[in-house]
Amino acid sequence: MDQILINPDMGEPKSHRLKGVRAVHVDPFIIAYMIIDDCIVFLYVGHHDEAYGKAEEILQKDRTIELLKEINRLYDYL
Repeated sequence: MDQILINPDMGEPKSHRLKGVRAVHVDPFIIAYMIIDDCIVFLYVGHHDEAYGKAEEILQKDRTIELLKEINRLYDYL
């Protein structure tokens, strides 16, 4: 995770239902995260077999991501 904080673009960009998510493989685990402006949001860290499904669930259920985006938009106006 420290390496992601230093170089957030290192993760592989995902597509389709996980568009906007990046992932780093640390076999057999996946670290799924998003870059929102100058923030890194870690969505899920877990075994490869479940990580992408769990990250998708979080994106669908949790409004935290949308709220972070809205807060960052508001800061642009200040």
